[in-house]
Amino acid sequence: MNVKDGGSGLSREGSGRVGIYKATGLINCYTLECHYQTGRRINMLTPKLNLDNGDIEAEEPVTDRNSKIYKDTRTPNYTTDIFEDVGNAVCIALLEWIEMNPISRMPTSHYKNLDSIRKELIVQNSLYPYDQMKDMRKEVAKEREFMKARQSKIQTQIASKQANEAKKALKAKEKEERAEAAEKAREEKEMRIKNRKGKPKTTSL
Repeated sequence: MNVKDGGSGLSREGSGRVGIYKATGLINCYTLECHYQTGRRINMLTPKLNLDNGDIEAEEPVTDRNSKIYKDTRTPNYTTDIFEDVGNAVCIALLEWIEMNPISRMPTSHYKNLDSIRKELIVQNSLYPYDQMKDMRKEVAKEREFMKARQSKIQTQIASKQANEAKKALKAKEKEERAEAAEKAREEKEMRIKNRKGKPKTTSL
């Protein structure tokens, strides 16, 4: 933490991780670094699955690739909501790490579980000797093949759910409009009857 930057000459004394270490004595302190203004690409998130009932959970605007935040598929300028979502995602990752996340994206990804992620990292970074990774490489390659089929099925389910919700909303709107029309017709009828009763009777001489 006393190492000085070659450009500015500043040390790491003022960094957040050093401050947390000094205040708490925790050794494993890290800094989550990102650009202050925008990013280079928009990540594709797999759907959130409620592990209790098996339903796909709705996305918040900040995690929905189709929301107006990401219009024209351009990376947006970062907002408070986006920065807060980064912190939220870190906490969710911790829940995934201890396998206690009730609403998870893990089952809808090609990883499926934490063990698959470990294998993927081992293969990508060649953490074991090549001979020891032969079988693991095959497993990872097989999982990647299954990913497309699973993703296609999930997207179909989401599209079907959205279509059903749209139909329900349309039916509810039509029912409301019919009820309003019937109420208006009833009021007009009552007004005509009232007007007829209120007119004086004329007699011919």
